[in-house]
Formats: sequence, C-alpha cells, structure tokens
Amino acid sequence: MPDLLHVAIAVIYNEKSEILIQQRSRNVPMAGLWEFPGGKVERGESPKMALRRELQEELGVTLRQAKFFFNFNFQYPDQTICFHVFKVEGFENTPSSNEGQAFHWQAVDDLPLDSMPLANQTIVQSMQLQTQYMIADQDVYAEQLEQQIKKQISLGIRLIQLRAKSLSKEHYLKLLSKVQEWVADKEVKLILNCPLNWLTAEQWPQSHLSSKELQLAYVKQQLGEKHEYFSASVHNEDEINMANALSLRCVLLGPVLRTPTHSACEPIAWAGFQRLTNMSNWPVFALGGMTADQLTVAQAHAGHGIAGIRAFTE
Repeated sequence: MPDLLHVAIAVIYNEKSEILIQQRSRNVPMAGLWEFPGGKVERGESPKMALRRELQEELGVTLRQAKFFFNFNFQYPDQTICFHVFKVEGFENTPSSNEGQAFHWQAVDDLPLDSMPLANQTIVQSMQLQTQYMIADQDVYAEQLEQQIKKQISLGIRLIQLRAKSLSKEHYLKLLSKVQEWVADKEVKLILNCPLNWLTAEQWPQSHLSSKELQLAYVKQQLGEKHEYFSASVHNEDEINMANALSLRCVLLGPVLRTPTHSACEPIAWAGFQRLTNMSNWPVFALGGMTADQLTVAQAHAGHGIAGIRAFTE
C-alpha cells in the first residue's frame, strides 16, 4: 500500500475577501480543473514550510501570515492524500503565473465547484460553513423556541441544529415540520439531532451524531457501511479519531468551559481545545460555555467557530 502523501493547500484571500484559484496544466491528471494553490510536502518539511515554498515557486509570493484551517484525508483510486489546509491572509508581491498556469480571484460563493477536483470541493464546503452554530434545544428554550430561532435568523445565524432529547419520535418529527416552516426561504442549514432510525436515508447527511451515535457510526463504517453525516459531538482524542474516519462536515468539541447542559463534565479548556482541534480532519466548533464574543478566541485556538445553546439567546 502506498505511503500517505501529504499536500499543503493555500486558501489565499485578497483585500476584497476573494480567493485565488488556479487552473491545472494540460499535462497533469485532472487537466483544466480549477484548484487552490499548493503542493506536496517534501521530506524534512512541515506543511507550513511546504506551503511557503510552493507559493514562492508557483505564484512568486512570500508568505507572511497563514492560519491553520483543517486537515483531511482524501482517497483517490491509487493514493490516499492528507491535505493540510491553511488560510493565507498576509503575503508580499503580486501573484504571477510562474508555471504558466491561469489564475484568478473569485468570491467564495461563486467558486466553480463543478470544475474543481473533488478534494477541493471538500475545502470549499468547509469554507462556506458559518462560524456560528446555534443549537436550538427545545428542552431549554421551551415556549421560546420559535422566538429564539427567528431572532437569531434575523441576526444572521444560518446554521441551526434542532435538539429535543425529551421528545418521542412522533413529537420530534412534528416539531421538525414546524421549524422547517419557520426557516423556509431563509437559506438556513437545518441540522437534525435525533436517533438516526427516525430519519430517512436522504436525511442522514443533515444529521448530528451524539458521542454515542458517533461510536455506532464508526463501528458500521469499519464493517463497510459508508454514510455521510453533517456533524458530531466529540470530547476526547478517541472520539476525534472516530470522527476522522467518517464523512462529516464539522465536529463540535467540548465542553471547553463549564456549561449548565453538561455541568458534570470536566472542561478541556482552550489549551485542550487547540490540542484536539489540531488532530481533527474536519473544521471544529468550540462547544460549552460559549458566548458570541468568544468567537475570536476559538479561532485563535485553531477553531472554525463556536456552537452552543445559550450562546445564541441574546
């Protein structure tokens, strides 16, 4: 079996928050497709060292500021590649076509997904994730659930999980139908937090896995069942490793700080959050004791964003 190939990828932003993509040459696999700059991590290099070298070779730019985004493994027919993705927000020199490749700047919502390699599509999906993940917990919000969801939508929240652990299947699905009406035409991504056997197979990619469901999904995956899910709750290194083996869009890691919902759990604190986040194949949301002003703190510790219940009540 071939050794795992490591590749460093740059998501480069300009002053307009546009992203640089370049076209693959005619004499390479997937010729003509558009991709993010980057390349193979050579022996003796760290991913960031490789990123610096590749940007100089390909585009003639000198890296000044790059923040780790996430890692993920992608299986091609003859090779597994580990992609190390960085957000580049500081560089010197104007990008140029050092290797004859076409390139241009594109708004993130206009990136040509159908004309990009599948691995690059995974990166785009992660970039398009909102940085605030609201958990709309019916057991906590009770009669205020509709009011809180509509309020947060008005404030720009577009990533909402419907959690109601005390409800039966019948009552959860009735509530889901109501919530779908509340968020209709609002461009909201609605995530379903309930037992998977309550959902159709088509709904699984919109589901959230509890840590117990994560373990079951991991066992099924090891037995050859491959499914997509949206997110999963993780608390430790073992659960991070299980999540890495699945097809997810993100993970919720915590509790970072003390929270009433999991008052008996020992917080991992920001140092523990960063250590585990650096092991994740997926963008990570900080969970547990979050408030809106902690978004920048989470991102400073390698997180993608914050998630929570009470974080989205003000």
